[in-house]
Amino acid sequence: MADWSDGYITNIEYTSGFYAGLSPLAQNFALLYRGYAGPQLADGFTYCELGCGRGFSTALLAAANPAGAFWGIDFNPSHISDAEQLKQATSVPNVTFLELSFAESLTADLPKFDFISLHGVWSWISPDNRRAILDFIYAKLKPGGVVYISYNALPGWSAAAPLRQLLVERLRGQGGATPDSIDAALSFAGRVRDAGAGYFRANPASGKRLDSFAAMPKNYLAHEYFNVYWSASYHSEVVTELAAAKLTFAAPSVLSEQMDAFLLAPPARELLKEVTDPTARETIRDYFLNAQFRRDLFVRGARQLSESERNERLLQTRLVLTRPPPQFPFKVSVPVGEVTIDANPAKAIFDALAEGPRMLGDILKDPVIAGGDGGNVAFKAITVLLAGGAILPALGPEQEDIRRERVARFNQAMLARFGSERQEHTLASPVLGTGMAVPPTDQMFLAHAAGDKAPPIEKLTKEMAARNRTFMKDGKPASPGETIAQLEAALTAFRQERLPIYQRLGIN
Repeated sequence: MADWSDGYITNIEYTSGFYAGLSPLAQNFALLYRGYAGPQLADGFTYCELGCGRGFSTALLAAANPAGAFWGIDFNPSHISDAEQLKQATSVPNVTFLELSFAESLTADLPKFDFISLHGVWSWISPDNRRAILDFIYAKLKPGGVVYISYNALPGWSAAAPLRQLLVERLRGQGGATPDSIDAALSFAGRVRDAGAGYFRANPASGKRLDSFAAMPKNYLAHEYFNVYWSASYHSEVVTELAAAKLTFAAPSVLSEQMDAFLLAPPARELLKEVTDPTARETIRDYFLNAQFRRDLFVRGARQLSESERNERLLQTRLVLTRPPPQFPFKVSVPVGEVTIDANPAKAIFDALAEGPRMLGDILKDPVIAGGDGGNVAFKAITVLLAGGAILPALGPEQEDIRRERVARFNQAMLARFGSERQEHTLASPVLGTGMAVPPTDQMFLAHAAGDKAPPIEKLTKEMAARNRTFMKDGKPASPGETIAQLEAALTAFRQERLPIYQRLGIN
């Protein structure tokens, strides 16, 4: 029987996690910002994640979007077994997990999809599997449907790709990757560098990258660097490949990556004005950014909105605050430098969102926010806050009660895992329709100290001890007295600053 793994590592489990770009609302807003219409969400939609891993992202999105029907597909039986256990533990009814290869998915009894997402898949699979994915998209994506795809990008990977090949060559003929063999390959690459290899002399950043591997989990390194198949692509190459499935590139899925004013210096923006072909412009733009990873949205039958329709839809977008208000003025670091945001109108924007989601149009009508410039300064401030994630798009009020009920069950199941091997660092939000990073200590506080009155600090110290979690001081485990002091300070900051945000987002 042929190797079912088809060159993909299966003896070391892949890392779990949540990827915000998989959210249907985030994808729709990224499309809208670029001027494209996405599928409707409120009346129901279908969603498929290819290569869903252990299913955490798919299950979370299903819990936060009860109007959608979700499918997660992965060829690894241990991944799907874990995903099924997660589904049962969190009682999410609108998600289905299937153990199928990409080729087998073509003949499975599946509906047509509004969204098909694949994260961390395209650059790590064989050409045959890529063709199977394209055939699946061709057969299963609805007209107007969206494909999210992430991949290793060129020219960003040009200097570092030979380092990955060096590691693979060291293991050639020695069997598959294991934690011990990965250590041996890393050690060998270090000795190659120390022996004066010209590659490392010409590419000192690759030597620093090699040093950074020592602190990375072996399961991440295995799947990122040691699969048989690995590639990096120019954006134009991916555009050409996906055109076979009737797909057109629409936008980067990360909103901040659409904002050239924050990413590119003026000379770069002027040069890019000379490039009229959109595929060429996006590819040449990558030479300025030198990013090693792209997350792109493609659409079948993309419908471009008129400027007036785009603006009207933006004004009808609900926004919600995701961070405590900062001290004004404050500076936001961006690739081209820093952007300073003054208290007026930014503070008024935070104040307007303090009670919960509001439509952008209503925010801009506030006389304090609009000021005397027609709202242009306010809109710029909102753009900066969106780019930095201080405010995010929110779902409409439809089905919010159901969303809160489903998310409460999901998050309770996740909080019960606090301190365990499989603890995730993301919880679901019924307001955002997606996940939000919640640090482990905040998860403990949400589980035990989110009520009207905080519990005795001794209860929390016992909880930390039971979960083998410790605070550190000067690089060493804190003493009992230091632990209590740090825990008290962290709890006060949590209840004053972050708990109101979690409550606003429905995470508590």
